[in-house]
Amino acid sequence: MSRAARLLGLRTDALRRWIDGYERAGTTYAPVIREERSGSDTVTWGEFVEAGYLREYPAKQVSFSTCAR
Repeated sequence: MSRAARLLGLRTDALRRWIDGYERAGTTYAPVIREERSGSDTVTWGEFVEAGYLREYPAKQVSFSTCAR
């Protein structure tokens, strides 16, 4: 995961949250890319490409919630 994050110019923790979701203060947040959490640090080519697209949304002033519609 860290190599994929480096290639994408993202922080590893941000990529991990997008790909595999996370838990904070007792609240579980679902992954943005995977259908469900797997706990795996392996990033598939499809996940890598999708993360690249997601990385560009804020630069174009497009929120994730807009994309989910």
